[in-house]
Amino acid sequence: MKRAPGTEPFYETVPLAVVALFLLNNFWFKSSFPGAFTGKLSDVCVCFFVPLFVAAVLREVTSWTLKTRVHSGATVMVLSLLLVKGTETGSTLLNSFVASATSWSGLTLRPNLADPTDLWALPVVLFSYLYALGHDRSFRFAPRLPSAPSHPGTPR
Repeated sequence: MKRAPGTEPFYETVPLAVVALFLLNNFWFKSSFPGAFTGKLSDVCVCFFVPLFVAAVLREVTSWTLKTRVHSGATVMVLSLLLVKGTETGSTLLNSFVASATSWSGLTLRPNLADPTDLWALPVVLFSYLYALGHDRSFRFAPRLPSAPSHPGTPR
């Protein structure tokens, strides 16, 4: 998928669809279809779109390359998930932050629960990283091969 120069991978169809799936899952699927699948789906979605979102935010405040910004976003995501899903303290801190950030809206959100089994979603951060780098024109997964001549018999 080609992007216009200067656009961020976060604003492309796939990441925005993942954000939409995350919202649908948290506000409708989990209550309509409770279970392990809907419980883990949000973790998978977050692990994909948060690194891209952090990279987009960092673009506004730094002059870092896309690779550096996505690496930073991936690091933030891994550390955050380890903190809020791997420890009771991190989970309590997240719940306090969300409660204060949403108190004005009247929204009642389910509290986060520390659940180390949610950490199985961490490899999705790698997919997010590779997705972004696959769209970075300055980064190549493989060396460029010489192009074929435009007309047979024309030297390269």
